[in-house]
Amino acid sequence: MDTAVRKINLIPIKQEESPQTGMAIALLRRLSFWALVIFIVSGIAVGGMYYYMQIRYEQLVKTKQELSQIVSQSAAKEGLLASVKQRTALIAKIMGVQPPVGNVFDMLVSFVSPGQITGVSVDEKHTVSLSIHAASIDEVISITDTLIKQTTAHRVRAPQLVSLTFGRTGGFDIGVSFIAVF
Repeated sequence: MDTAVRKINLIPIKQEESPQTGMAIALLRRLSFWALVIFIVSGIAVGGMYYYMQIRYEQLVKTKQELSQIVSQSAAKEGLLASVKQRTALIAKIMGVQPPVGNVFDMLVSFVSPGQITGVSVDEKHTVSLSIHAASIDEVISITDTLIKQTTAHRVRAPQLVSLTFGRTGGFDIGVSFIAVF
């Protein structure tokens, strides 16, 4: 009957395991558990890195679009800046060639008061034509003496008294020309 009982039993009989097999199974179970933990942790780390890189990429795309927009808006300003630079270079050339007319006015103020000057012109050959109104003959003499002193000091060359007229109001109108020395 022993064989009949064996045939009816549906639960398999557990075989006894050797201690080495049990240790191997336990080691495999621990190894599979740690492999699963490492897989999950690395999956979370890779997912986090992907999420960070995606956010960073979107920020860079947004920054690129903003900078492209700024550059396109600045294109007109850059053209104006280049134009201003060219014009500045031309003005610097002109100012380098042009004589310092301010020195002429400084010299004029040294022998004529600004209230007496009625007209001034300077041409390209540095010839200064000056119209002066003097109240008395003493002022006329003072102006001509100072002009002669400017000539001996080599500040002017070839002074000429172009005109001297007695005005209706009792004053004198003087026309003087000279070549300014810069």
